[in-house]
Amino acid sequence: MITLDLKKNRIRIYKSTLELLGNPRYIHILINPTEQKLIIRPTVPGKKASLKVKYKNDTECAFYSTMLVNKLSGLLPRNDPEYSYRISGRLIEEQGFALFDIATATAIDSSLDNGIIDTSRSEQHEY
Repeated sequence: MITLDLKKNRIRIYKSTLELLGNPRYIHILINPTEQKLIIRPTVPGKKASLKVKYKNDTECAFYSTMLVNKLSGLLPRNDPEYSYRISGRLIEEQGFALFDIATATAIDSSLDNGIIDTSRSEQHEY
């Protein structure tokens, strides 16, 4: 699982995701805008665009990138900087990467009881 924080230009990758990838020291984050997919795959230091994994705490690591978050925010089903967006993924074990469908992102608002907003409705009502 990953979370995009549009306000802070942050991508949080959950520790469980990194564990499934073998706890890599470096990763690549790849985006396919046409298919609205994101891939996280292990890599080695020195490779172009490799990111060093630094654990923020026991549950996640975080990367800050205005350019990357802006690119991803344009692919979200709802693009509101007041919310963060949680995206579930799955391990593609035979190819060694985690695949995330950006179109399934769920908006998270900490002011609500459960913190989740239903983004499946296409109609927006203003009062």
